Amino acid sequence: MRNLFLLFVIMTSISMAGLVKPANGSTLNYIHILFEWEQESGAVFYHLDVSKDESFTDIVVDVDASSLIY
Repeated sequence: MRNLFLLFVIMTSISMAGLVKPANGSTLNYIHILFEWEQESGAVFYHLDVSKDESFTDIVVDVDASSLIY
């Protein structure tokens, strides 16, 4: 399985919410992955990008979420 890279930003803030699960830099060996992050005060939604490469040219997930899990 290839490594996946995450880009996670809050659309109402310059700061970035802390990723809770999976741990940053972890190697995953399953298909369905639960992403969970910390709540950021005042955030309306969160933006999650997952890519197969560090330069984010091969994005596999590009989603806006209003909850703390995806």
